[in-house]
Amino acid sequence: MTRVILIRHGQTAWNKEERIRGRVEVPLDATGLAQAEATAERVVEEFGPVAVYCSPLQRAVQTALPIAGRLGLEVQPITGLNDMNFGQWQGLSPDEVSQRWPEMARAWLEAPHTVNFPGGESLDVVKQRSMSSLRQLIERHSDEELVIVGHTVVNRVLLCAVMGLGNSNYWRIGQDTCAINVFTWRQGTFFIEALNDTCHLRTLTTAEGDALGFSGPGGQREDAALPRVTIYTDGACKPNPGPGGWAAILLYNRQEQVLTGGEPDTTNSRMELQAAVSGLEALRTRSRVELYTDSRYLQRGITEWLTSWVARRWRKSDGKPVMNLDLWQRLYELIQQHGVDWCWVPGHSGDPNNERANRLAYEAIYRTATRQGSASKSCGPNRRR
Repeated sequence: MTRVILIRHGQTAWNKEERIRGRVEVPLDATGLAQAEATAERVVEEFGPVAVYCSPLQRAVQTALPIAGRLGLEVQPITGLNDMNFGQWQGLSPDEVSQRWPEMARAWLEAPHTVNFPGGESLDVVKQRSMSSLRQLIERHSDEELVIVGHTVVNRVLLCAVMGLGNSNYWRIGQDTCAINVFTWRQGTFFIEALNDTCHLRTLTTAEGDALGFSGPGGQREDAALPRVTIYTDGACKPNPGPGGWAAILLYNRQEQVLTGGEPDTTNSRMELQAAVSGLEALRTRSRVELYTDSRYLQRGITEWLTSWVARRWRKSDGKPVMNLDLWQRLYELIQQHGVDWCWVPGHSGDPNNERANRLAYEAIYRTATRQGSASKSCGPNRRR
């Protein structure tokens, strides 16, 4: 008998905004990260999976990582478990879809199995590829337990299939964020053990108030009580490599904290990372952060590459170790503690705080180079004793 623990990924900002995600990379928000941790605790407590698989999208990998980490396993992305390709619908709200494709939007709600999204897929295509992946994994793990982290569409389609239902029943299957579904395969038949189970998330409503979208006393959203902090960061190096400097400007309720630093022999990339690390390390309590950077290396590293690096044990797609590993690992630790929205701002585009952070970073270079020069002179062969 093979047991499959099928899990939906945790909450993202687009889940709350009700935007169609599909193949768009949207990371877990602070709530989603908390959900992922709670889900991992329950899986480890109640099951004994020998492998953890997931969709290759970031939100699924982020949900799978805490489970794999607790079990000493690697996360294994499977292309066939990727979210549905909604084509031209991706990134739009339901209202925007209804305005542009009124008949198709109505069909999606009333007869989902008939819809083929413009530039995208149909539920039948999703069923074919996801069931093919499921059967391969079941064959690979005969008489074992495994975890699969997927998406609401993929999970609903898989559950319909294992229950012998057609895709016309798509909307009859509930799939909340980080819901756990359990089914087994034995003697050539699927058996359902649990559907859309979210009991492991209930304690979060007490521990973190509105973390799961519930209102607190008096209908107030307790999530709003988290400090809202804005951070502007920048790093620079002249020449590169050479003396470098970084700066972080923290803004909170009309209060400001400015942090700067430098190193005598470094790179521009390390200074960009150090600025973000130092800014987040300065936070004394869990916060909701908007972090602005003009570094594509930092912004893309966090939003596009980081989860894959972690899944590959801090190696890039070519198998080589990730550069600046110490800073990326520290940054990964910090974003588990806070809800961070990573915002890219073009350098030298007139944003006053970005310009200021840039100026402070270069001033830090000057101070670092000056100190280094003084130290070199004092240690020279003509130093007085």
